[in-house]
Amino acid sequence: NQDDIFLLDVHTPEQKHIDGTDSFIPYDNLNGNISKLPDDKNQKIVVYCRSGSMSKIASKKLLDLGYTNVLNLKGGINAWNSYWGN
Repeated sequence: NQDDIFLLDVHTPEQKHIDGTDSFIPYDNLNGNISKLPDDKNQKIVVYCRSGSMSKIASKKLLDLGYTNVLNLKGGINAWNSYWGN
């Protein structure tokens, strides 16, 4: 719930999101949804999916698109739920 973090779910098919998720864009359709991403290429973006594999691909793509502060949630929503007990 930090204002300086843009939380992005990229899992296909769409899943239940982590509370506070800013946007859902399928990992293989980032180019077609640039308008859903922050305008500031230095904005911190945390990318997640179910297990971490799709978000890893999406994180690389975001870097290729010029975003400089991209973090992949290792283990995805599965790890998040394990940690937070959801």
